[in-house]
Amino acid sequence: MQIFVFGALAISVVGVLFALQNNVTVTVSFLWWTFDGSLALVLVVALVAGALISVLASVPGMVRRRMATTESKKQIAALETSLAACQQELRSVSGGRQSPGTDSTPPVATSGSDAPQSSPTRGATVEPRT
Repeated sequence: MQIFVFGALAISVVGVLFALQNNVTVTVSFLWWTFDGSLALVLVVALVAGALISVLASVPGMVRRRMATTESKKQIAALETSLAACQQELRSVSGGRQSPGTDSTPPVATSGSDAPQSSPTRGATVEPRT
């Protein structure tokens, strides 16, 4: 934040120095309109007009991106709702047991007959009886 303030202050000082050194009166003519003013004032007006035109030119793109973001958020919410419904359906079909890989707690090794037994198939374990 302080860097921004110091940067703005430096730009302001440069602008003031520019205005003080360029106080020559110039005449600007456009079609039937004529304006007499200092060179610094004419340049600042041109700078502001250019910035305003660039902002107005970028508004349609900003609106399109905002609409796309809103649509994406709606799709994400719908997909999350659908996922929750599918997970609930899976739990009800499997009888309340969770499928492997959906348990959020890591398995705890216990001694005795309650420990999972190795299966002849690779990487599979047999769940203990409850």
